[in-house]
Amino acid sequence: MEIMLVLEHHFCMDADGTVWCNRVVDYEYLKRYLQTFNKVYVCARMQKARAADKSWKKASGIGIEFIGLPDFTGIKGAVVNYRNIAKCIKNNINLVDGVIMRAPSVISMLMYDVIKRTGIPMAIEFVMAADKMIVNDKFVASMINAILKNKTRTICREVAGVSYVTEHVLQKDYPCSGFTESYSSIDLHEDDFYKQNWNQSSIPDEYKLVHTGYMDDDRKGQEILIRAVDILIKKGYKIKLTLIGDGQNRVKLEKIVSALNIGNYVFFAGAITNKKKIFSVLKNSHLFVLPTKSEGLPRSILEAMAVGLPCVSSNVDGVPELLDERYCLSNFNPNEYAKVIGSLLDNWDEMIRVGNRNYAKALEYRKSELDCKRKHFYDEFSEYIIQKED
Repeated sequence: MEIMLVLEHHFCMDADGTVWCNRVVDYEYLKRYLQTFNKVYVCARMQKARAADKSWKKASGIGIEFIGLPDFTGIKGAVVNYRNIAKCIKNNINLVDGVIMRAPSVISMLMYDVIKRTGIPMAIEFVMAADKMIVNDKFVASMINAILKNKTRTICREVAGVSYVTEHVLQKDYPCSGFTESYSSIDLHEDDFYKQNWNQSSIPDEYKLVHTGYMDDDRKGQEILIRAVDILIKKGYKIKLTLIGDGQNRVKLEKIVSALNIGNYVFFAGAITNKKKIFSVLKNSHLFVLPTKSEGLPRSILEAMAVGLPCVSSNVDGVPELLDERYCLSNFNPNEYAKVIGSLLDNWDEMIRVGNRNYAKALEYRKSELDCKRKHFYDEFSEYIIQKED
């Protein structure tokens, strides 16, 4: 059985025809679908280059082929390229028995009706709330997000099945009439877990804060965190902040750091694609902060929890399913973040308690646990396809 996997990610094909990705969707990630399906055609945006960046991960491999879509960005780019995208889907849909779409995404929204008309069975892997996809322009965002939410609800009702990254939150807002499953897309191996050996004699002279998130827009809340750190520094806290991630907003963020004159306390680490390096930074930190405006179930928080870090984040989407409610903030005010972060740094016993609590919670998301749920969902979709063909 062969399927098409529709993704929102950007890929790069080098001169040798090898495909690379700068985020999590490498070959190891894609192999999870091959547990059930014989072949996977990945349909996603593709750029061509003589050579991929050395930091990118190889996505090509046995059982995986790529169908390259125009490498557009934003909703405007999607609309301009709609005909080319639709044509690409139509020309290749006869290769597969079913389609799995990662949603919500602009591509999945545009292509759903095109695929629906072919009669090919579809399933959705649902990763975040559709009404928070656009965050930068409040007026435009409110209109577009409302459209995206309604369309996504329709899709979830009509497809064969939906998997959700949350246990309850997304299921309530985007119900499915078919089969369902709940699992995160994260892969936490046994050797990724690390329990901090903190005690009263290990209180640091300087606290290391860390944040992981792309900088393509304002969604991950780096500016809020930077301003909160500035407030804490002015109050006399000895802290350093490491920001892992990159994107077009980085220049803006660096200017804010410079204007606040806190360049000695904020370090831009750039994009780190090597998992071991990310975990090394996390293990040597004291607190993870993610003032995110939109999430499904954030991988970055789970990674921080897996190494026993206390975490402070936002009360959005699936975050409250992971963290103690006291550390899920309901607004995006730097002063509120500074207040909560400061209260934690002032109480080392609480830092230890929250870190241990987070570590125990992260164990529920071990790869061995999630692999069973993923395979169950893919097997159910395979059975649905077989029954429909009969």
